[in-house]
Amino acid sequence: MTINFRKVSLYLTKFFLLLSFFSGGIFAQVPKVELLEPSNSPNRPSQEYFVAVKGGVSLGSYESGLNWYLVEHINSQPNETLVSFSGASAGSINSVLSAIKICSNINEELHSNLLRSSWNIDISNLNRRNNEGSLFNRESIFLKVVEDLSKYILDPSEFDISRSQLSRQYPDDLAVNPDSDEGDGDCSIITTMSVTLMYPYQEKIKNSDQTTGYQRFVIPVKVITVNGKIAFKNVYLNQFEAALPELLPDYFISLPETPSGFINPDIVFEALKASSSFPVAFAPVELPFCISKKLDNQTCTSDYATTSLFSDGGLFDNAPIGVSVDIHEMYLGQKQSADIKPPLVAQRRIIFIHPDNLRNEHPMTEEAFSMSSTGNIQQPDRVGLWDYLLYLGNSFDTATSANYRKTLEKIHGDEDKYHFRISSRYHNLLADFHAHFGAFYSAHFRVHDYLTGVYDGAYMMSAYACENLSGDNNQACIQQQMIDRVKTLTKDKHHNVSRDELTTDELKDLDNQIYELDFLKYLYNTEFQASMPLTNDYYQNTYIALSQAFYTFSGRDSEPLTFNNYMNNLKGLATKQFKSKSLQEELFIDYPRWAAEHFKVSYDNLIAMQEQASDCYNCEFRIENKTLLTILRISEPIKDSWIDYSKTGTWPLNNGLWDCCSGTLRFGFGALEKSLLLSAVGRIDSPFEKITFDGALTFNYLEADFEHDDYFSVAVGGSYHTGSLFVPVVSTGYEYSFPGRSVYKDPLNALYVSTGLINELITMRAVVRLDEIEDFGEIQTRDKVQIQAQFDLMQLIEMIF
Repeated sequence: MTINFRKVSLYLTKFFLLLSFFSGGIFAQVPKVELLEPSNSPNRPSQEYFVAVKGGVSLGSYESGLNWYLVEHINSQPNETLVSFSGASAGSINSVLSAIKICSNINEELHSNLLRSSWNIDISNLNRRNNEGSLFNRESIFLKVVEDLSKYILDPSEFDISRSQLSRQYPDDLAVNPDSDEGDGDCSIITTMSVTLMYPYQEKIKNSDQTTGYQRFVIPVKVITVNGKIAFKNVYLNQFEAALPELLPDYFISLPETPSGFINPDIVFEALKASSSFPVAFAPVELPFCISKKLDNQTCTSDYATTSLFSDGGLFDNAPIGVSVDIHEMYLGQKQSADIKPPLVAQRRIIFIHPDNLRNEHPMTEEAFSMSSTGNIQQPDRVGLWDYLLYLGNSFDTATSANYRKTLEKIHGDEDKYHFRISSRYHNLLADFHAHFGAFYSAHFRVHDYLTGVYDGAYMMSAYACENLSGDNNQACIQQQMIDRVKTLTKDKHHNVSRDELTTDELKDLDNQIYELDFLKYLYNTEFQASMPLTNDYYQNTYIALSQAFYTFSGRDSEPLTFNNYMNNLKGLATKQFKSKSLQEELFIDYPRWAAEHFKVSYDNLIAMQEQASDCYNCEFRIENKTLLTILRISEPIKDSWIDYSKTGTWPLNNGLWDCCSGTLRFGFGALEKSLLLSAVGRIDSPFEKITFDGALTFNYLEADFEHDDYFSVAVGGSYHTGSLFVPVVSTGYEYSFPGRSVYKDPLNALYVSTGLINELITMRAVVRLDEIEDFGEIQTRDKVQIQAQFDLMQLIEMIF
């Protein structure tokens, strides 16, 4: 008998949660464990953190929550400092925003903060018709982020204004360091953005006529304060000697700066956009830049800079740990704190925020990156085309992860020096659906993932606080730490607020904040099988329902949970258990129709992108892009039919006549009667799901041995719509053949069975005549059984023209 421990854990969690409702709530009792050195102990060594943030499209919502907690916690500790952030793709955005948060005097909380609000990105905002050369358009999103940050950012017009003028211009409540000296000010944090050059940069190999191409680049920028305003400066890493030079990315690049030494904020935000420009989904970004090592100790200015197109940095460097190591080694190696004496020397910690590391299954540890043998590799007896396609993809992944593995093994070779840790998560994320685009589908999805990130940030710092303990003591310590941290996060700040004095909107906001706090408690209860009491009704909480839907899948354990399965789970929970108004509103969306509409917009944007590339007469791949455009155009009828099917549940014919009806023309041939066919076909809706009524009028032209014969036939029947693109319908019905004009002059009755193939572009039809066929000897024009193949003439015309 196999025990499903995950299900057992879920049942126990539900039991304890229900117990808490009746008992008034009791916290899980854990052994009291004294920390060897409490995190806020004045005797604890100074902690300096170097953070690397992995990319992952809408995983940015989860990472924003984890980053927020990390920043809030470390900033609250007198002997802990965040030194640098290295990011790729979505991680670049969170890295720069985290640095800005640290260096700005922004009064923030769990429910409202810069990191959270910057990821309020919905698919309806992204997926609009555009001419940007990509599937999605995010200009409005970035404009909103820049607008929100504008009051904290030093304007380019102020770069050369004296500090005394700035002091009079800006009030002290915006100033982090109003009394700091000239220079970088008190706050100075290094951030790096990984980017990929669209077309390789070619450089001549030393002592050779050969060249080699580079696409992977890193942009290091220092976030500083100037009289309380945020400014950006270049970090010329090539001026420092790396202890591990082989870990350096191929090239560091710098952004053009003004004579005063600052980078225009607009260029920094363009670099952020480039770092997160997921190929095809988002258009590449043109950036001015200087290759750092070619500056020869000069600064990067517009005179030296060149421009090129850059795309998502996660393509070659989605886990920028090596960059954090370089900063750890090069930039701060010479900055030892003079006032800290042994044994309290500063501990430098490298943190890797890794959303895919699950601690409820097989969390990554240092042993996971060992090069030791893992046993025999299973391989098939034969390989096919799919195997080769997988081989190419896996080879690319292996090549791009080689540097990642090498960096980790270097780090683990000197754990006392680097204190390397990887974040982990226990719970599922909505962002995991559809290649990490899932969290873009709903604001509730993003809040779910954000709060899960906050919880995992608390877990990570709890693990740090308990790192000197081992075994059961370590686990007990972590649970004790989590109780304290979750209680602090969920402390009710509104218990003295009179609900009678609040407006309807204020009451709604207050209740939603309480639901968010309850969800953090739920996350703790689920992982530790505890019973921390909730404030509001469990079954009114949308975020709990979103989490529960992952665990109610009725399929086999080995079967993956698809998005459609997840949504069916969620609808079942909403109907049977959860009474949340937010959840009900979420499920009012017809997801098949919703997905079809977004697919249509994306397809149109893809065609617009290919049209632009095909009209570019000085572009190298104009002919290839024109060929792809032709393929997309040919596929449009299939796309249109699938969209219509998603809306109605039935597969339409090529041309819609009215809301209820569609029709088309078909031509084809009969395989046994040697006939040519031309049919006018119609389809109308029925009161039954996935069933339509079909009719056809067909002209049959037969080539007999000595003379031709022709006749009309009428068919009526029903079609069942499978939903499959390749075999969309199966039909059956009755056919009446009128007398022929020349040879066979009697009517015939028949039954037919047919199936459509590839969006009904091809229809295969079998006709069985019920009447006896009169024998005309050698001049035989009718057969008992007729096999027909028909082609949709309207689709073919649309594909060609």
